[in-house]
Amino acid sequence: MVNMVVDIIVPVYNVSKYLNKCIESLLAQTYKYIKIILVDDGSTDGSEKICDNYARIDDRINVIHKENGGLVSAWTMGIKNSKSEWVVFVDGDDWVEYKHIELLVKEQIESSADIVVTRMKQIDKGNEKFIEFCVPEGRYIGEKLKTELHPVMINAGGFERRGVPFSRCSKLIRKSIIIRNLKYSYEKATYEEDFNIIAPCLMDAKAISMLKVEGAAYCYRKVESSMLHGYDRNMSNSIYHIYPILLKACKSKNMGGFVRQIQFEYVSAVVRLFLNETKNSEGYINMSRIIKKYLTDRLFQQSLEIVDARMYPVKFRIILYFLKHYDSFMSEIIIKLICLIRRQGINHA
Repeated sequence: MVNMVVDIIVPVYNVSKYLNKCIESLLAQTYKYIKIILVDDGSTDGSEKICDNYARIDDRINVIHKENGGLVSAWTMGIKNSKSEWVVFVDGDDWVEYKHIELLVKEQIESSADIVVTRMKQIDKGNEKFIEFCVPEGRYIGEKLKTELHPVMINAGGFERRGVPFSRCSKLIRKSIIIRNLKYSYEKATYEEDFNIIAPCLMDAKAISMLKVEGAAYCYRKVESSMLHGYDRNMSNSIYHIYPILLKACKSKNMGGFVRQIQFEYVSAVVRLFLNETKNSEGYINMSRIIKKYLTDRLFQQSLEIVDARMYPVKFRIILYFLKHYDSFMSEIIIKLICLIRRQGINHA
């Protein structure tokens, strides 16, 4: 196997409870030609000290300390300090199986792929399950890439059903593709921030390999207190900025075939946004403001028109119906309906 060096970028922020396991899983990799870049994003819980301690133990580890700027700013700092042609992302509260890097590298060498994607394993209160691909495993190059993967790459014909997972993680990526697309990354995003960079990278990739093999999984820890499960007060701002950026990327790359897929994801994100607002103590007032904001937005209106509600779970079709037939009288009905769905605990697709 060619001894190509892989930079592993680890954004770290207040994950001292999990960080040792993350770093140990990287040091235990069967593939030894790695550099580990730990980006401490202003941690205050001792994570920063853990990073420094490991750097003293292994000279493959480089630590960058920075002021807190959020996840996007942390991994971007890692990219800008990377010296290798290939990068892998691992978040500080997750870990990877022992052959993760070796098998990704092996597949890249054999396939010449720009991006190699492996499966994610979700860990939830001791229970493990693989997040399976929506497309067959294999190598997508040339005509096969255009005809079999591109039509379902961003949206595979369902609510949040993606041909290629949006996460930065579980992927070996040619760094030059990321560098080229940093201009599309919205640093203040706290929702869909990975989609914001991965979607343009996927559009640029000339070959993508979907790898399903034992020992290569990325292990994702489902933390109930994380942003994913709590109230995200910046979610509306993230969505409002990200989707116009992605549609701009489609235009500049002459990738008009992805527009409809992104529009479908845009509507799905706004549905999630309304559910997010039910966790806000000022949810009623804020949700009313958000509904008016999006229903007067031309891009959202265009996206709403092309969405087939039958592709959504039944519990969200009613929300879509009211959004499509909105008037001032319907505003309170929509809000009460969404709050009812949230209280019944069926907000997850």
